[in-house]
Amino acid sequence: MLSRKNIINLLLILLGIVLVTPLVTTESNYFTLQDSDCIALSSVHNPIVIRSPHDFEEQGFSGNGSENNPYLIKDLHIEFSQAYSACIEIIGIFANIEICNCTLNYDSLNSWDRQDGIGISLSFVYNCAIINCTFTNLESGIDAPSCNNTSFVKNTFKHCRIGLRMDYGGNSTVKGNMMFFNGIGIVLYGVSKCNITANLIAYNTEIGVYLDYPSHQNNIFNNTIAYNQEDLTQDENNAQDDGYDNLWDDNLTIGNSWSDYSGEGVYNITGSANSVDRFPTLALFDLAGPEIYWLTDWRVTVYAGPCPFSDLTIHASVRDQSGVDSVLIYYSGSLNGTWTCTEMIYAPTDQYPDLFL
Repeated sequence: MLSRKNIINLLLILLGIVLVTPLVTTESNYFTLQDSDCIALSSVHNPIVIRSPHDFEEQGFSGNGSENNPYLIKDLHIEFSQAYSACIEIIGIFANIEICNCTLNYDSLNSWDRQDGIGISLSFVYNCAIINCTFTNLESGIDAPSCNNTSFVKNTFKHCRIGLRMDYGGNSTVKGNMMFFNGIGIVLYGVSKCNITANLIAYNTEIGVYLDYPSHQNNIFNNTIAYNQEDLTQDENNAQDDGYDNLWDDNLTIGNSWSDYSGEGVYNITGSANSVDRFPTLALFDLAGPEIYWLTDWRVTVYAGPCPFSDLTIHASVRDQSGVDSVLIYYSGSLNGTWTCTEMIYAPTDQYPDLFL
């Protein structure tokens, strides 16, 4: 049963329905992001392909690849329409690289659920740092097979099939990123000795963090991992560990914050590794806002003469982690007519505990 705190609005006209679900935000005590040192000066740029150190100079990027003067790609907005390509592709570079403050997305006329291509593709790349970049509407935000000594810091991944994927590399850092409303937040396949810390991984529809075999000796701590589930009717799937020897706390006193932690004892990680977070805390926040998850499937045919459906009843089932206070329905007799607002009646049943009429 909902405690009913927030409000959902329904807009109803004779020819269709528009749903409005206002975003409700509550500051989490478990997660803080600092401002990036990069300056936002985004400009439009074509997709980038780097296959030798000379490509950086030829394409006008600064730096020489040294530790103190890395090759620098920054302040770019890159989008593309060719499926299964990449906004930035770097292959076989062992020099120091920094990609900073870039916005990367798939350019599609469809809605955000059309996910194609990769934001940044790194293959056999060492010593690369990706900082304060934004990835949206992609198959993978970052895809990094066989990479080592990489850093992924303060990036945002949203509406991607996978936020960050790493395969058979290691010695990397994943810190201070925001990964929400993706399919999967982080996937590690055969990756070792990575530190995953201070990330917000929430509202991903399949799983928050997934460690596949033989991923091992990775440290995952001080993250907020919460509300990763297909919808509110499904169990949460915040993390799964099918590797071995992975540590889900700092081995001292700091674990992760979980939305489904019972509040007592350790937090058991799903998966064949039988891993546990020994120092878990409870994460409680609501960033997703209310949701209409069922609405009457109705059709209306309008004929000349009196209104044929004066007793039409609309059913809506709504939910929110913080509760829903009321549902308002707006209706009009024509597209350009006057809108009337009325509050729907809360009428729960055993089968539909969140029902409004």
